[in-house]
This record gives sequence, structure tokens and C-alpha cells, in this order.
Amino acid sequence: MLKPDVVRETVVPQNLDLSVQIKLRHFRLVEMLVATRSIRQAANRLNITPAAVSKACIELENILGFKIFTRKGGNLVPHPICEQLIMTGRKINNELQNLMNEVFLVKDCIKDNIKIGIETSIFHDGMAKNIAQIKEKYPNLHLTLNSTEQHPLLCGLESNVYDFIFTNIIDLKRFPQFSIKKLYEENYAVVTKGNIYSIPEILEKWTIFSEKIWILPEVGNTLRSKFESALAVRGLSFPIRRIEVNSVAATEKMVSHFSGLALFSFEQLKQINSDRYPKVEILPDMKIEIGAVWLRDKKFTNYEVDVKNYLETNLSKVDYFR
Repeated sequence: MLKPDVVRETVVPQNLDLSVQIKLRHFRLVEMLVATRSIRQAANRLNITPAAVSKACIELENILGFKIFTRKGGNLVPHPICEQLIMTGRKINNELQNLMNEVFLVKDCIKDNIKIGIETSIFHDGMAKNIAQIKEKYPNLHLTLNSTEQHPLLCGLESNVYDFIFTNIIDLKRFPQFSIKKLYEENYAVVTKGNIYSIPEILEKWTIFSEKIWILPEVGNTLRSKFESALAVRGLSFPIRRIEVNSVAATEKMVSHFSGLALFSFEQLKQINSDRYPKVEILPDMKIEIGAVWLRDKKFTNYEVDVKNYLETNLSKVDYFR
């Protein structure tokens, strides 16, 4: 293979069938020889003997019908075909990795379905975007997503309806059956068609704002409970003129059609009016701590761990004004 006085004519064998004859190790061999330009160094990286490298190279040359390396000044000089061999080998490795992921999914994910619960008041575009990205990453992984209030989420978690949930965690630390990871804090403002108010401003002028129509979450919603408490501790009455909904999206739609007041998270506020977003004063009473929650004795599959970690990492990076 490597003797300069041996000249081999480039002849493509008539029975050439690379899909049958060429092996994965040949691609790896060529990549190492091109990278090192040395049989000995390539052998060290591949953890085989120099004789084995030479033998495999001759074997590949016999398959192709021409020399793919020559010697010049003590170094190996690769034939231009080597670049194509390297690129092809990398493509094959990528496809094999994708195949391995799919096999791993079938083998390891018993139900082939990850069930996620998200509390209604905290389900925003950022969460939807990250869940969509997970589906793009694992197209054959079945995702079941449910947005509802905290109590049914916790009951569902305990009865294995959900693999993990995202909810307000402030009052959950006293439950030993749950593992909890805090992700971020969310604050709220009051929005009407064309105006944004801070909650402290609303409470200071409550005699005026209490008479207006409010679009509020239903009873049992964490945000609703927070707002009720903030009013109660200040001796203020709950709005009588109100529409109660159980959907963040429905609230946004209704606010856009008439002058009712609604509680918007800073994430929602950032989406509708980024210029005024940083100027809104917060009310500590209304702060909600968002976290991931799962059963402490839950045994996650590798794919469940990957999905949970992905969501935790990306949701923790949300740049909210606090």
C-alpha cells in the first residue's frame, strides 16, 4: 500500500457494491489516517496495531480498486476520495445515532407516552414553545399535555396520571411525597383594553376599580386565590361584576374585545406590550413560584428524564422582570 515504487492503476472493479463490501470501520480508519497522516498515530487513536491499520487500508483499496494513500516526505497523502469517504462515514454515524435513539425509545419508554400537567394560570407561550421543540426532537415520542387547576394536577400526579407537573410550589414543600424543583417566579399586573396597571395602583384606588367588570380565573385557581387573599388582608371586597374563565387564552381574547380588567402574568404582558413591561410595579403578595413536581419515588425512564430536564433547563432561563 505505502511503497512509493508500487504504482497501481485506478480500475473500478466490475462487481463493486459498497453497500455490501465496505464496513463502518473503513470510514473510521480513513478519518484517522487523514487526521494524523501517520499509520502509527492512527493505530494509537484506534487502539489497534499498525499492522492492523495497514491491513484494513489495503482491504479498502482492494474494494475501491485504487490507492487512497501515498507517501510523501514521511507523511501519508490522501487521495481526494478520502474527503468523500469521511463525509459519508459521518452521515452514516448520524443516522445510526438517530436509529439508536429510536430503538432506545421503544426499549426504554414502556408506555411510549410522557404525560405532563401544567397549571392553567402559568401555561404561557414559552412552555408551549419548549414542548413543541421536544416533539420536534423526538417525533415518535407521544406527549400528553393537560392544563388544569392545581388540585386535580396533584391528584393526578399521585395516581400516576401524570409523570410530572408544572405548578405553583409555595404550599407544596410540606408534602413529603413530592420532589420539587423551583424554576422561576412569576408576577402579575392588571390589563384592560389599551391600559396596563400595577396591582398596587389598582388596590390603592379600589373604590373605583372594584365597580368595573373583571375577567378572573375560576375558584380553585392559584391566581384567583392569590388575588382573593391580597384583597382580604387589606379589607377590600371581591369584585361583584365579573366573568370567570378557566383559560389564559380566553382571558386574553376577552380583554381584546371590551374594557374588562384581567390579571396578566409578566410573560403575557411582555408579549402584548414590551415597552411598558419593565415599568409595572409588583405586589409581593401576588408572586407565584413556578416549579416542576413529581412523585419522590418515581422511577423515570431515560426519555422522561431527558424531557423533564429539557423543560426545567429552558424554563429556568426565562428572563422575567421580578
